[in-house]
Amino acid sequence: MKLRLDKLLLPDFIDTNSKKIIEFDGSYWHGLVGKGNKNRDIERDEIYKKNGYLIYRVSENDYKTKKETVIEECLNFLKK
Repeated sequence: MKLRLDKLLLPDFIDTNSKKIIEFDGSYWHGLVGKGNKNRDIERDEIYKKNGYLIYRVSENDYKTKKETVIEECLNFLKK
């Protein structure tokens, strides 16, 4: 889903009713290896927060190594 706040953003998952966003951070694009851009993530988080959104970030490595735990954490985040 596209979200237009200060600029057009494309969160991985968004619940506009509860104003919650889940971002899945791949190792390559989010700065752990390769062409990552941590500044872009920081800027996006600031825009989300300024507009009243809560953000939950999931790293690719966490998802790969403890998938069930991560899914449970995401569901708990959405239920709060």
